Amino acid sequence: MVYAQRGFFFPSIGATYQAERHKIAGNLTNDQAPGIQGNGDNLSAPLQTPGIAPYTAPLYYNFQTAELTVGFVPDVFGSNRRQVESLAAQTEAQRVRSAFSLAMVHGLTCAVYWSLEVRPALAEHAAAGMTLSIEHGFPHHIAQCMVWRGWALAGEGQIESGLSLLREGVARYRQTESLSLVALFLAALGEAAGRAGKLQEGHDAVVEALSIVARTEERCIEPELHRLQGGLFRLLCQEQDAEACLHRAITIAREQGAKLWELRAVTSLARLWRDQGKRGEALDVLAPIYNWFTEGLDTPVLKEAKALLEELSDSPFVISARPA
Repeated sequence: MVYAQRGFFFPSIGATYQAERHKIAGNLTNDQAPGIQGNGDNLSAPLQTPGIAPYTAPLYYNFQTAELTVGFVPDVFGSNRRQVESLAAQTEAQRVRSAFSLAMVHGLTCAVYWSLEVRPALAEHAAAGMTLSIEHGFPHHIAQCMVWRGWALAGEGQIESGLSLLREGVARYRQTESLSLVALFLAALGEAAGRAGKLQEGHDAVVEALSIVARTEERCIEPELHRLQGGLFRLLCQEQDAEACLHRAITIAREQGAKLWELRAVTSLARLWRDQGKRGEALDVLAPIYNWFTEGLDTPVLKEAKALLEELSDSPFVISARPA
């Protein structure tokens, strides 16, 4: 079983999601996704796995396939335990010969690596998921893997081809008429477009994603959307608006207990304050949240935060005891 505790990456906020809301079950046959448990034949009822509350968190897919339960409210990091758990999920999905479960694992693993900016591993899972999903005809997962592959390519310098693939993936996912995960994919598009200097496209994607979050209550990505919006405002030299977005991102992340999103938003705020000459304030805000983490320290997101801390303190940064 793959599972994770509240907080860290995506928080558990007690929302109940219904199958018909995001239509993730689509037109699957029992051979493609056996063992999906609902309320009889009523697909509008919350999906449920014995012993687990029905859809008690965003992006928590309680699809039980034979003995495999894939729950996705990821713990902090893929570099250690998360990678092991992801591999275990893939192995189990292969054992029970469920192509649908394996495709889902690949897609959700991409989301974890996206949050940590681990492009090589993300690209591998996107390619594997794409091949599998095309072979078995899973439109949701084909679209998802296009999004993630496009994001990886854009970050590797293949900007136009990456953005083109990313846009096509988002467009294909919209054709499934599912709203679930659209905000996540728009976040990836907004980030990639912003980095490529396409600020209007990036801004439009993030604004749309926030409007979807407001409608669907799928708020697991909300702190990151505000951080991305703040970054776009910075690129437009609107520092006051940028700082307001970053404070909003930090506040929401703390309310949700989503430590990774908090770290990312605080790192962006600390960089803004550094550039404004407020180095002491930047150090004071960044050190505590970075110090919270004890794993995943070799991922790009944590390395970036540590490098900024060392720049601000003019010395190597040593982690102190993790607060209780």
